[in-house]
Amino acid sequence: MRVPKRQTRREAGTQSHRVSRRWPGYRRMVTMLRAKIAMTIAVALITSTVASAAQASVSTTVSWTILPFAVMSLNGGPSSDEIRVNTPLPTPSATDEARGYLEVPDAVRLTVMSNTRWTVLVQSLSDDLGTSDDGTFTWAVDALQVGVNGQFAATGTQPRTIASGGRGEHDLAVAYRAHLPAEGLPDGQYNAILLYTIITS
Repeated sequence: MRVPKRQTRREAGTQSHRVSRRWPGYRRMVTMLRAKIAMTIAVALITSTVASAAQASVSTTVSWTILPFAVMSLNGGPSSDEIRVNTPLPTPSATDEARGYLEVPDAVRLTVMSNTRWTVLVQSLSDDLGTSDDGTFTWAVDALQVGVNGQFAATGTQPRTIASGGRGEHDLAVAYRAHLPAEGLPDGQYNAILLYTIITS
């Protein structure tokens, strides 16, 4: 009787390996293993990207500069760096005639808003304050003075400084004084047409 040849360990291992590939769950196991490997790589890439983005955002520097500004408004109106004002001058009272000048204590009220040093300038937009009804008298513009806090300056067609200050909000009560002619002021329509300008120092 013929005795079957005994398998070596290498032949037995090879046969066992070939059998395992034909196992029904083998392909599913390989597929799941490949999916796990792909997911691990994807997570690693995402983590690396997020870390890089976080590092970039931390190193970003943002800076800005606040420029100096100064504006003003008339009686709570719109703000600007220039304001044109036309103020009718009233008929002089007996007190005005006795002291020789017409006074308008609160002719204009300005509100200044600034974050730096500022200066307010004033100049006349006309060469005179008006003409008498009969046309025989013209009131010269240099008869008018503009003042803040009791400090008056003569006006003209060139800018004159009337106030200055620092940062913050400031209310300026502007008064007018107009010197009267020695022979008295004839009847007429008289106006002070002035331009107020604010500049930063």
